[in-house]
Amino acid sequence: MTKKGSTVCNCANKIMYTLNPSFYVRVKEKIKGNWGVIFLASAIISMISTTLVFSGSIGEFATVFGDLQTYGSQYIMQSSKIGRSSNFFGQIFPILIASILQLSLNIELISFLKTGKFQIVNLFRHIQENPKVVVICGAIMGLIQLVLSSIPVVGPFAYFVVSFMFIYVGFIVALKKDMEIQDYFKESINLTKGYKMQLFKVFLHYYLFVILFSISLLISVVLMTIGVTGGEIIILIVIGVILFFASAIGMLVISVRNTPLYLLANAMFFEEQLQHEGIEL
Repeated sequence: MTKKGSTVCNCANKIMYTLNPSFYVRVKEKIKGNWGVIFLASAIISMISTTLVFSGSIGEFATVFGDLQTYGSQYIMQSSKIGRSSNFFGQIFPILIASILQLSLNIELISFLKTGKFQIVNLFRHIQENPKVVVICGAIMGLIQLVLSSIPVVGPFAYFVVSFMFIYVGFIVALKKDMEIQDYFKESINLTKGYKMQLFKVFLHYYLFVILFSISLLISVVLMTIGVTGGEIIILIVIGVILFFASAIGMLVISVRNTPLYLLANAMFFEEQLQHEGIEL
C-alpha cells in the first residue's frame, strides 16, 4: 500500500476519511438501475448456501435412518456420532461456498464502481480467473466465521467485531490479484484501523431496524410463552402473535430493501477512503 508520491504510507499521520450524510445519498444514486441485479446476486449466494445446508441435512437423515434400520437400536450411539460428524461437515461446506461467492461479489462491486456495469455471471468468472486467491481467501473468511460463531454466547459477537477487520479483503483482491494470501488480510487490518466505528455506523444505518425487529420478535415469543404457560392468557397470546408477524415482516422487508445498499456502501466507503488518503493499491 502506497501513497501517491511516496513509497510508504505513513498511516500514523493520515487524515481520516469521515462519513457525512451525503454518503448515503451517493450510495442511492449509484445503485439506481442496479439494485435488482445486486439483490439477485446476493439472493443467489443465499439460495446456494441454503440448498447445500438442506441437502446435507437430508443426506445426514437418510444415513442415520438407514443405519438404524440395518443395525437396530444397539447402533444408536454410533449413528449419533456419525450424525454429529456429518452435521459439522454439512455446516462447513455451505459456509465456505457462501464466503467464496461473497468475496467474489465484493470483487464485482469494485468493478461496478469503475465500469457502472454489474454482471451476475462475474461471480463465477472471478473465481475462474483467479481461483487460488479467491477460493483461499474466501475459505479463510468462512473458517473464521465458522470457528468464532461456534463459540457459545460470545462467539457470534466476536465474529461480528472481527468481520470489520477483514471487510476489505475482497475489495483488495479486486485491485491486487497477485499478493500473498496473508497480505490481503494484513492489508485489510491496516486499512480498517481507525475506521471500524465508521464501518459499524454504516451497518447500523442499514440494519438498525432489523436489530430492533429482532428484539421485538424475541419479545413476542416471550409473550406467547407466558400466555400459554400462565393459564392461556388470551390477550398476551394475541399480542404476541401480532407482534411476531409484524416483526418478521418488518425484518424481511428492510433486509431485502437494504442489503444491496449496504453491500455497495461498503465498497464505496473503501474506494472513497483510498481516494481521500491518496492510497494506491
